[in-house]
Amino acid sequence: MDSSRDVIVWQKSFKMVALVHIEVKKSPSDEKLGLASQIKRSSISISTNSAEGYGRHYTKDYALFSKIVRGALFEMQTQLQIALNLNFRYESDLTTIKSLSVEVKKMRNVLISQSLIPNPSNLV
Repeated sequence: MDSSRDVIVWQKSFKMVALVHIEVKKSPSDEKLGLASQIKRSSISISTNSAEGYGRHYTKDYALFSKIVRGALFEMQTQLQIALNLNFRYESDLTTIKSLSVEVKKMRNVLISQSLIPNPSNLV
């Protein structure tokens, strides 16, 4: 587990949550409790599960939470695509969020692959 890399991916995730919340506020009022709420929850799950997995200080837990984070990331990306398809958002509104989500996904995949490599110093 590389704490500096994990902190960077967490920071990017945290920034993404803020951007998602700004965009979700622009959703139609009848979607505030529907898709918009789901998008907010999945985006929050990305950074909170990242923090929880890191805080457990145990490689197997870290790997598990990293996979949960990756799942939440795919969930959020899918929900954003649904919002686009339903014309709740414009592609240009989500450019930065999409870019950050790709960065977070790549970094998270590296962290997952590294956490699956047995390393006795990572085990507490």
